[in-house]
Amino acid sequence: MLIDVGTGASLALLEKRLDAFLEGKRLSHMHFDHAGGAARLVSDTGAKAFAHPPDSKALAEGDGDMTCSGGFGEMQMPMKINPLKEGEVLECGSMILEVLHTPGHTSGSICLFDRRSGVLFSGDTVFANGGVGRWDLPTGDHGQLVESLERLSALKVSSLYPGHGPWYEEDGSSHIRMGLEMARDMC
Repeated sequence: MLIDVGTGASLALLEKRLDAFLEGKRLSHMHFDHAGGAARLVSDTGAKAFAHPPDSKALAEGDGDMTCSGGFGEMQMPMKINPLKEGEVLECGSMILEVLHTPGHTSGSICLFDRRSGVLFSGDTVFANGGVGRWDLPTGDHGQLVESLERLSALKVSSLYPGHGPWYEEDGSSHIRMGLEMARDMC
């Protein structure tokens, strides 16, 4: 499982490293900096791309306005998207990742959470040290982001792996609580 393929700028190297191992593809949300390389990876490897339904249409149609690909001087290529639903479980080695729909950064943002180990892949919902995803891009919503952060703050998160910046393998919950405080203060 590959979470967050990025823009695709280094896709040849990524494909070479993953060639023998890749069985699937997962996206955290529709923005180009996370899904830009997915269409080519799907085409080149036969991997499957997954997204939560509110983000699926923009990815399937290659909608540059919704995916913000123009901000990178690129075009989002259309691709087949398989839907992921809230509560769906994805097995990845020893991890059992639950899909958590966490709208706010985009209407289809998700996090993937392993309840047994406390590992959270948070995409752009929350970052380390209290950072949170923007809500001023297409389908973003501050109120929904706060609600998503409230939900995440109730989890016992040991390791936090966000879509940008540093990750933390201890006390991920404290970073989520800081993000929730910051988001509430930004009303």
